[in-house]
Amino acid sequence: MIEKLKALRALIEEYHHTFITWYNGLTDVQQVGVLVVCFFVVFIIIVFYMLSKITHR
Repeated sequence: MIEKLKALRALIEEYHHTFITWYNGLTDVQQVGVLVVCFFVVFIIIVFYMLSKITHR
């Protein structure tokens, strides 16, 4: 069990390092664009979830 958790942590750290390296390579405008798109996607997911709860009676 501990070995699987260590392997999972190593995998997450590898993907995190890859993402941070990619993100830092972007220009400031591109970084802001990535953040705006992420917030927009989360906002849309929350809105659809709330709408599904409101309309599902």
